[in-house]
Amino acid sequence: MRSTLLITIAVFILTGCVMAQGGTAKGSKAAHPEDETAAILKLEDEMNKARLNGDGVALKRLYADDFAGINAEIVNFYSEDGSVIAVHSTDEVSLRVMGRVAVVTARLKYQYNKRMENQSVRWMRYTRIYEKRPSGWVAVGEHFTFTPAPEE
Repeated sequence: MRSTLLITIAVFILTGCVMAQGGTAKGSKAAHPEDETAAILKLEDEMNKARLNGDGVALKRLYADDFAGINAEIVNFYSEDGSVIAVHSTDEVSLRVMGRVAVVTARLKYQYNKRMENQSVRWMRYTRIYEKRPSGWVAVGEHFTFTPAPEE
């Protein structure tokens, strides 16, 4: 957990340095913020569907090879023997794009399927960090924390 926090802090510091130095590289075309926001939100939707379906190919594409998080084997966890998730949905999504880095926070409702021991519905909040690389946006870090179920 400490390494994830340190990586998150480092990303924010590096982002600030890049932005202070002018933002985009010479000769590069700056993307419209709306386009970047739409791209990240699309990835969030793809992430939810890939986890729900146990789609390892999609998860490998969505997570960076050098991903750092609580579960470094996250692709295998969600896809090794097919889906382990019966419910996986998000709401209260907040997104901030800062140059080549995007930070997403959201609330997650999930439930493991019958293959897992605890099948109760659970709630979490998460922060996911994306980096824009030559191949496109990829998740480079994330952190989850349990929260109580919302009052209905």
